[in-house]
Amino acid sequence: SIREADCGYVVDPDDPAGLTAVLKRMASEPGLCQRLGRNAFEAYERSYTAAVCGTAWIGLLESVVAEGRNAG
Repeated sequence: SIREADCGYVVDPDDPAGLTAVLKRMASEPGLCQRLGRNAFEAYERSYTAAVCGTAWIGLLESVVAEGRNAG
């Protein structure tokens, strides 16, 4: 998640003041933006690349096929 990866902020869509506060903070702290961006990229590499997602899908499909064989 965004919080676990420390790669951004979660703001309630009905909270314009909260969004404004976050945007002002990010605009005034370039180092914060760099850290969040770096953390986001690392989270992407850990969890969302084609290789990672493909491997997860293969594992899921293999388990579904194995369950089907055991059921039948």
